[in-house]
Amino acid sequence: MLQGVFAPRLNTPMSQHGMSGSIAGWAEMIEGIESAGWTMSDWSVSTDQKGRPKAYPLFRIYADD
Repeated sequence: MLQGVFAPRLNTPMSQHGMSGSIAGWAEMIEGIESAGWTMSDWSVSTDQKGRPKAYPLFRIYADD
């Protein structure tokens, strides 16, 4: 049974150089949220006004039945 949803905005750090590879901190943030029992169900990526990536992962948490 669905208990809740959580949709953080992940920004690209100002210190991020280049636009390829892993974005600093995103994997660690996602792992932290998932380790608290949330499950990522959707993922949307866009860019900010300066063209830097930003992401909107949607997490869901389910109650034990």
